[in-house]
This record gives sequence, structure tokens and C-alpha cells, in this order.
Amino acid sequence: MVKSKIIYIKSILLTIVLGMIGATGVVFSVLYFQTFKSGFLFDNNSLFTSVSISVISLLTVLSIVYFRRSHALLFRLFIVFTLAITLLTLSLYLFKSTGLLDTFSSIEGIRDYVEGVGKWASLLFVFIQILQVVILPIPSFILIGAGVLLFGTIKGAILSSLGVVLGSLTSFYIGRIFGYKLAKWLFGEHKVSKWIRVLEGKGKILFALMFIFPLFPDDLLCVVAGITSMKASHFLTLTLLTRPFSVFISSLSIGNSLIPYNTWWGIVLWILVFVAIFFITTKIYKFLISKSENKVKQ
Repeated sequence: MVKSKIIYIKSILLTIVLGMIGATGVVFSVLYFQTFKSGFLFDNNSLFTSVSISVISLLTVLSIVYFRRSHALLFRLFIVFTLAITLLTLSLYLFKSTGLLDTFSSIEGIRDYVEGVGKWASLLFVFIQILQVVILPIPSFILIGAGVLLFGTIKGAILSSLGVVLGSLTSFYIGRIFGYKLAKWLFGEHKVSKWIRVLEGKGKILFALMFIFPLFPDDLLCVVAGITSMKASHFLTLTLLTRPFSVFISSLSIGNSLIPYNTWWGIVLWILVFVAIFFITTKIYKFLISKSENKVKQ
């Protein structure tokens, strides 16, 4: 009886929280469109405001509905979308109302702002890189490219490497502290169980390759590594040896310092490189999956 009351109270509280997230998104979307005093968005203010309110409200309602129906996958999907849009509208309003959005309308403007902010811009970038590894659904290649554009090839690579290493350690200790239940909620039981089987035993030897080559779920791997018997010192060593290496390769590539992508032969070489990476990554993935399936059969 007491347990059912606790579950009921949790359900009510979570419903209220979901409603507040949706309401926040609606309020700041309205405020954002009101900041425009001319132009296309100003002329069509009512249309864009109505659409944003409808979308956020719909996502909020769907989050609550699928939470009530205990449909975990769809609930997570809709709550992530709702949170993402709410954070986006809040950020857009703050950037627009403070004038930063106009400053960031060009690469030159962004660089001038970064130079004016100084060390705080570097710290903010590292923090965003940490969040990218831990929670943000942004491909790492995009942020690495942003680092190259903002800080230059070498400094951008150093800052990205620092953020990626710290983010990897954070994810590892999230897995170690909160364990299997949180990982299952975040990524799904099937995925977590599969990668735990892969990383246990000899799978640790291939852990470095999964960090070097793209297309592997780095954020999931870091959390799962924390759940397994892998020592923190072993994880740190592998992370320091692999992640900065892949970040520097990506940064040098984006900075046009490895293979030029403004010549015909450079484009051909890049196509061959991408094909080779895809082929090797596929082979590694198939080997790991077959290894995991064999463990299940045993």
C-alpha cells in the first residue's frame, strides 16, 4: 500500500515537472519571436509563434502520455525532444536579447568575440566538449571542427582533447557510481548488455580501436566501461592514448593540414580513406558482435 502511494506521488511529481519544462519552452519561444522588430520573422510573427507553441505543447503531452503508459522508449524520445527544444528556445532568446546572436552571425564576429572573452571562451569550449561526451547528442566531429575555426588547428585540438578526455572520465564514473540501472534507462537494456559482454575479458584489448575508429557509440562505451570490471587506471590509460590521437587527426584534417581537399587527388585520397575507415570499422563491429553472441550461447 505504501509502495503504491510512493509510485503515485512520483508519477504526479514527474507529470508536474514535464508540464513545467513544456511551459518554459512555450514562454521563451514567444519571447524569442517578440525580440524581432523587422524582417521575415517579424512579418510572420504570429505564424512562427503558433507553430512553436503547438510543437512544444504536443511534445510535452506525448511525453506525459507515454510516461503514464510506461512506454519507456517513446517516453525517453519525446522528453529528450522536449528538453532540447526548450533549451534551444531559452538559448535563442538569451542570445537574441543580449545581442550575441548578431555577433555570432559570422565566423569573423565569433572570432572577435572569442578573442575579447579570452580564457573564459576556452574554458566554456572545454565544458561544452565534456557535455558532448556525457549528454549532448552532437557528433564530436562538429565540435572539433568548431574548435579549429575558433582557436586554430593546434589550440583547438588541445582544447577538444582535454574536453573529450574529461568527458570520457565523467561518463566512466557515472557508470561506476550509478551502475547498470541508469545505463539501462539511458541506452536500453539490450544495448548495455551487448556492450558489457563485448568489453569483458578480451574485449578490453579492442577498446582502444573502438575509440580510434569512428561510428562506435563512445558515450555508451565509456558508461559501460564503468559498469564492467575494467580498472579506472586502465580506462584512463586507454583514453589518454587514443582519444587525443583521434581528435588531433580530425583537427588536422579539418584544418587542411593532412590531405588537401581542394585538389582532385586530395578528394580521391579522402574518398579512399573514408572507404577504408568504414571497412575496418565494420569488420571490428562484426567481430565484436559475433564475440558477444558466442558468449551468450556459452
